[in-house]
Amino acid sequence: SGAMAVNTKIDGYNIDENGVARSASKPIGSRSEFIKKVTPGVLKAVKGKGLFPSIAVAQACLETGFGTDGLSPAPIYNLFGIKAADDTPPERYYEIRTAEYDKNGKKYYITDKFMKFSGYDEAFEYYAKLFTRTKWLTNWYRNVVAAKTPEQAAKALTGTYATDPNYGSKLLNIIDTYNLRELDKEIFPNGVKP
Repeated sequence: SGAMAVNTKIDGYNIDENGVARSASKPIGSRSEFIKKVTPGVLKAVKGKGLFPSIAVAQACLETGFGTDGLSPAPIYNLFGIKAADDTPPERYYEIRTAEYDKNGKKYYITDKFMKFSGYDEAFEYYAKLFTRTKWLTNWYRNVVAAKTPEQAAKALTGTYATDPNYGSKLLNIIDTYNLRELDKEIFPNGVKP
């Protein structure tokens, strides 16, 4: 599955199709290993929050290039590409260059602040509460939380969670490639919301 195909090399870094710089010297390791590593924490955190674990795991895979980016390892532990709020104190965020897409789907780069967590557990917890953290976010993500299927959730995350117009289809591609719908069955009957 060429979902994370590497297009460019510069100075020992590869720039993947999501615009994330990855160290070329660092071995990718096994993608399934990364999924195994994040699954228990995701299942625990999203239970009872109306979120699909398949989507959460796929987001961790996509946002970090299966754990090969600069934000997911210690000491940052940001598995979901979560940006810092305006009032985040400096010791709780990390600045990095990131790809965004304008309304015409054209890619551009900005330097943005990303949340720094104490460990993966805190990252999972924060992700699970993110969609309803404030009144504004609850409204912004209402279709994500209301989604009855992973397909609806993936569509609702496109243009809200990420500016990439192909975000939802990339998530579904990861879900199908790694059989992540099985995780949804651990939370919802038949893997869909009743």
